[in-house]
Amino acid sequence: MAGDDPEYGRLPLPPKLSPRRGKTTTARPIPHHERQVRRPHRWLTVTAGVLSLGVLGTSVFGYGYYRKLDSNIKRVDVFNYAADADRPAKAPDKSMNILLVGSDSRDGATPEQLEEFNTTTDGGGLNTDTIMLMHISPSNDVTMVSFPRDSWVKIPGHGEFKINAAFADGEADHKGGGPALLTQTVENLTGVHIDHFIEVGFFQFVNISNAIGGVQVCIATRNHTGAYDTNSGVDLPEGVSTISGAQALAFVRQRYNLPADDYDRIDRQRRFIAAAVRKIKTIRNPATINALFQTITQSLTVDSGLSGQELLNLANRLQNVDLSALEFSTPPVIDPHEPKYLDNGQYVSYVQLDMAKLPAFFANATSNNPVAPAPSNSASPSPNPTPVAPSKITVNVLNGRGTATGASDTRKILTSLGVNVNSIGDTSRTDTTSIRYAPSQVAAAFTLGKAIPGVTMVVDNSLGSTIQLVLGTDNLRIGDPTTSLYVPTLPTTPAPATGPSSGPNSVPVNANNLDCGP
Repeated sequence: MAGDDPEYGRLPLPPKLSPRRGKTTTARPIPHHERQVRRPHRWLTVTAGVLSLGVLGTSVFGYGYYRKLDSNIKRVDVFNYAADADRPAKAPDKSMNILLVGSDSRDGATPEQLEEFNTTTDGGGLNTDTIMLMHISPSNDVTMVSFPRDSWVKIPGHGEFKINAAFADGEADHKGGGPALLTQTVENLTGVHIDHFIEVGFFQFVNISNAIGGVQVCIATRNHTGAYDTNSGVDLPEGVSTISGAQALAFVRQRYNLPADDYDRIDRQRRFIAAAVRKIKTIRNPATINALFQTITQSLTVDSGLSGQELLNLANRLQNVDLSALEFSTPPVIDPHEPKYLDNGQYVSYVQLDMAKLPAFFANATSNNPVAPAPSNSASPSPNPTPVAPSKITVNVLNGRGTATGASDTRKILTSLGVNVNSIGDTSRTDTTSIRYAPSQVAAAFTLGKAIPGVTMVVDNSLGSTIQLVLGTDNLRIGDPTTSLYVPTLPTTPAPATGPSSGPNSVPVNANNLDCGP
């Protein structure tokens, strides 16, 4: 055959093995430059094939690698709560709806890790403060809807409460039941059929941010509470920073000391996701890609129906997403800080969703040709009461820490911040630092609360114009005596809604226009 002819550049067989034994054949010498070109060419072809996802699924070596990645993934039974007939109808086209969850579990973390990531005093637990519904259209347009963690919803079998409690309630029912109950809660709320569930754990997020090599984010302003917060551990300068590890986690976790609280945290998460997508699309180094595959698969908990091949297909779809087609939004709300007393007397502040607008909103958000609903006739209220000057705040300080100088030390700090301290005294020992106030003093109370990250707000109708600050053994840091009390500038009305949402910070934006923020 032609391939055996030396004229085609192959060395002849040894005489004993040659089928032309006995014949005189002169092999054409192979020029040195031809040998140098051909060998690397064959090597590069093989290497490129092994790294190709297509070959990974078919070659022996690639199949073993694929199985290794697939075995890294933890799977749970999510869609076991109802027959398909009892769930929202599945989209008839190739659309896909995925519930993305960030859990707060500290399982497996060492004391050193908890200290490094500033998570030794904020509780942890099984609540899911990051909940997103991702819709992928057949043409790979992506819409991501973020649910505020305090959204008041019906949790099947548990009555009504904040949506971030659904996961913990499911785990309390039986181990592993959190993903199922949260998914059922979201399906009932939205009327959207969830195809898959993906959870990223607390410290797994840190690992992924490191594997990516960090992402660039931008802080618009730096002040007492903007880019510095002891509760989350965030400490970033004004302008652009490349963050990973502890600072990446702190950046997306911060809630306290942001003007719009959880809505600003949602904005942070949007900007981080957009930056991560931009970064991943630029990675070309095979070793980095392999490390990223290993880290991501070791960091995921998914539904049992999401096979490794489907996960690869999903990764391919997301890799091809145009950043201008990656949109973020939040559901419409009536009041982002609705007060409520529970049956046990506990006071909570929750996000009151606009239930009348939810069906149209999610129909639009999961439509391949979304049409924005008519704008609301009434503006949503500001995320927080309008702040007041520190000189207009009068406080009685009660020491529940059991220490000798707790109240007097706090009086010195508050006075240095410009707050009027009417009296100090002792009270019974308590674990939680709280601000107690009458409804008429909500603005003054929330202004003071901005200086005490993590403080519990309690409405007390028996109080008059004086606020009570009760010091607990949690030893929350009270402001900064070297500066005046930070008074955030908050909008009195939200920006006009131009898309399928009317809540605070909820005008749909895409990954190309997420720039600097709080």
